[in-house]
Amino acid sequence: MPQLRVGMLLLADRGSDGYPLIRTAAATSAHLLAQVQSSRVPAVLHELADGSYLSVITRTGRRHSIPPITEGVAVRVIEARVTARSADGKSKNGHLDNCTGLRNSPERAF
Repeated sequence: MPQLRVGMLLLADRGSDGYPLIRTAAATSAHLLAQVQSSRVPAVLHELADGSYLSVITRTGRRHSIPPITEGVAVRVIEARVTARSADGKSKNGHLDNCTGLRNSPERAF
C-alpha cells in the first residue's frame, strides 16, 4: 500500500477484508476496484441510472448499525451476477459486489 500513488489502480479480490483495504487505499488517492466479501451488505444510499449505487463501506459491513455509522469510506458499488459452467455442462450462479472509489456519474457526483 505505501507504493500506491495518484493515478494508479489497485485491483483486489474478495479474499481480503474490504474495510481496512478500502480505507487504506482511499487515503492514497489511488483508484480502486475491490470485490467485497459476500458477508458484507453495502447500504444503497443512492441508485444511479446505470444500475450501480453509492454506498459507504464500514468496519462492520452491516447494512444498519446502532449507533449510527460514524466512520466509513464512500464508494460506488457495481453488482455482478455470474454463472460458471463446468466441462460437464453443470452451472453455478453467484453474486459479486465490486466497490470502486470512482464515484462520479453523469447523474450525480458524490
